[in-house]
Amino acid sequence: MTIVLIIGLITACSPPASSDRAVRDDALSVTPVGDGVYCDGTDRPAAIVAGAEPGETIEFTSPMPIDAADGVADEAGTHELRWRCDELESQLTWELTATGSESGRSTRFTITGSDRDPILDTILIVDETNDVVRCDDTTQTVALLSNAQPNEAVRFTSPDSAFLPRAMAGPDGGIEVRWTCSPDQDGLQWRLTATGDSSGRTAEITFTGQAPRPADPGDIGVEVVEDPFVCDRGRRPVARLSNLTPKTALEFVASPQAEPLQPAEAGSGGRATVFWQCNRQDEGTTWELTVTEQTPAGRSVTFSFGSTTLESPVTIEMTDDSVICDGTTRPFALLRNFVSGEAIDFESPQSEAIRQGRADAEGVLPLRWSCAADQIGTAWEITATGATSGASLTFTITGIAPIGSAPGSAP
Repeated sequence: MTIVLIIGLITACSPPASSDRAVRDDALSVTPVGDGVYCDGTDRPAAIVAGAEPGETIEFTSPMPIDAADGVADEAGTHELRWRCDELESQLTWELTATGSESGRSTRFTITGSDRDPILDTILIVDETNDVVRCDDTTQTVALLSNAQPNEAVRFTSPDSAFLPRAMAGPDGGIEVRWTCSPDQDGLQWRLTATGDSSGRTAEITFTGQAPRPADPGDIGVEVVEDPFVCDRGRRPVARLSNLTPKTALEFVASPQAEPLQPAEAGSGGRATVFWQCNRQDEGTTWELTVTEQTPAGRSVTFSFGSTTLESPVTIEMTDDSVICDGTTRPFALLRNFVSGEAIDFESPQSEAIRQGRADAEGVLPLRWSCAADQIGTAWEITATGATSGASLTFTITGIAPIGSAPGSAP
């Protein structure tokens, strides 16, 4: 803990000296207050009148237009005269005469106004204070004191800390109080009492230590780059994240959830790309995706995006919409515009054993079919879907009566 002195400018206004303090033995004596009457609109002690008879009425008169109330002497023959003046009257003086109504003793005296609050003679002024001091092993200013006597030594005491050094006020009575604390003193409170050695003036200072707090990282940033997302079985970025904690593991939760999403990790720059993949069956779905940092703070962000599909680019060229069910495999159509070399899956409610095909370099796949005599009249509704592009189309082929019959087979 360190206390450093910094000199500040303090000014005070001293009132004019009071007059008529000495009187004759056969007269009343009057002792005005030393620094004059503080003019703040309230009744304050102005003078002590002595030498009256016990219980005697003391009358106050003035050549000035003043209406001063009479007073009554106590058993010691003294009376405290109280006076009221406003702030604008602080530089005025008032001439009065005090006269004992029975003894006839009398004296003339002057009351002087003042702009100095007498409480200033008992306190040090805390001009500025910080309720919280940063505990980071550096020295911080916690208070500025004034109203000490010029070059006065000021001591500090505290029930919360021992061995506090003294400080020396500057020529203007100003002191800067500084403090040092460490992060492990976070939350501790210190109460200091500053006392001028010669004036006895005091001040109380209270402040609390606070260790440095980590900066608020703010919200995770989200930039959705494809909304609606085209469900064509392609895996592409759907969003880019920013302001993540660098190198932090990320957990993904999607609703509705189809398959568990693999975790990822934020890059060293606090960024990450979210990839997505869907097929034509997901058309019209809206997903809500929540990304959560795997840290004690557990920051998270939730965003949503919809899905759509593009019009299928693939076509079918039917050479025949029927096939003779005689066990012979015959070509009946050409699929076109698939991705070069991509696998093509086939599904049909009327068949469970349709083999996968593969498009050639031009994205073309010839189709062949065979069926048995017992399948005459069957209509097969078949959907062909590219495993890479997600493009698909549906077509129908019908079995007709053969010249002979043979077991059916897949194209």
